[in-house]
Amino acid sequence: MSYSDLYFRSHRSPHFLVLGAVMAVSAAVLFYFTSSGTPTRASKLSLQKQEVVNVTPTQVGIYWQSSEADQGWVIYGTQPDQLNNIARDEQDKGSEPGVRVFHYAILKNLQADSTLYYRIISNNQVISTPDDAPFETKTARDTSIQSSLSPSYGKLVSAQDTAVKNAHVFLYYPNAYPLFALTGETGEWLIPLQFVTNKQDRTQVSLQESTQVRVEILHGESKSVIDALLEQTHPLPETTVLGEDASFLEKTEVLSATSNTTTQSTQTARFELLYPKQNATIPGTAPLIRGKGIANKVVNASINSRPAFSGQATVDSRGDWNIGVNKVIAPGSYTLIVTTTDQNNRAVREQRTFTIIKSGEQVLAATATPSGTLTPTVRLSPSVTPRISITAILSPTLNLSPTPTVIAGIPTATPAPPVSGVNMVPYFMAGMGLVIVGLGLVMIL
Repeated sequence: MSYSDLYFRSHRSPHFLVLGAVMAVSAAVLFYFTSSGTPTRASKLSLQKQEVVNVTPTQVGIYWQSSEADQGWVIYGTQPDQLNNIARDEQDKGSEPGVRVFHYAILKNLQADSTLYYRIISNNQVISTPDDAPFETKTARDTSIQSSLSPSYGKLVSAQDTAVKNAHVFLYYPNAYPLFALTGETGEWLIPLQFVTNKQDRTQVSLQESTQVRVEILHGESKSVIDALLEQTHPLPETTVLGEDASFLEKTEVLSATSNTTTQSTQTARFELLYPKQNATIPGTAPLIRGKGIANKVVNASINSRPAFSGQATVDSRGDWNIGVNKVIAPGSYTLIVTTTDQNNRAVREQRTFTIIKSGEQVLAATATPSGTLTPTVRLSPSVTPRISITAILSPTLNLSPTPTVIAGIPTATPAPPVSGVNMVPYFMAGMGLVIVGLGLVMIL
């Protein structure tokens, strides 16, 4: 062995060090860019409201309001560290997420009585709980109860009498997860009642038509609150005007007879036609005819439809009367005439003009089984997770997904969860890493 061999051999070791450093750096870069694409950086926005809605054994809806308008969606899974599914905002129609304050997403393809973990993504950043853990909820228990109730539905218009679409409609039933739907192009909304879940044990609620419910409708900065009995929501007796509240709850006081010296105006006031209201727009095929009166008096009603409708009812001991319309009335404007007698057997007459709207037929014909497949092209990029607190965290609830025609319903066939698209950055960085390693080998040789 010559000294020249020793010289050249001793000077090759730095090349091996360079090669090792290049490989280490390349490995670190590859690991960083090929690791999970789930966003981990905390969002600067907070949640103003969050509700789990529409809970069924196979689907759960997530509704949230962010502190500012943003692009939002949900990632979820059955393990807290494996949130591999994406649920985009149901209001997004194109390939890019829309910018809004109110969001609604559906977690699909779930198992009954199972735990779900999810994170809400705001502008590609994570909104987390104060302890940086994902949100948690559960699906409903699988029960065999089948509700035969008609869906709750109605119509929403602006003060200018134009349809309001993509408004958020909540139906609150006591001790149950709220039900939710979006208004369609015509301002109509529909909430099926086949599955309503109890908040405590997640079993199915046996609904009662006589139970008081509340409907809340949100759109932008406006809000409407409607109080009614459940039986009064098939449909609501009147079209809702955004920003205006209404109550359809009936008074329960027993009406007593007055003395013979009571004036005619006071005697007539003992009889009251509650529904329909004057000039009401009814999103159905028949009006709700109901009112108050003097016990045991007979009430007659007639509508100038074709063929004409006539009906009769007797006022009960509480002073309530109700005449059911057992026929379909075609869209159009009609006059209702109701007659009875007062305590002195003198005739009392009330008259109402109302309109059956054409779109009401679409509501009644709509089924609770729309389906659709949404495929977002949202790309998630990695980041780091600081903690951020939220202003409100509520707990879970069926899923309703709107159709392009009118209403939101519960899909029976669950479409596959959306995918996030292919991220080419890891492949590009992998190629660059191989090029660097190749150049290092060339330098050594």
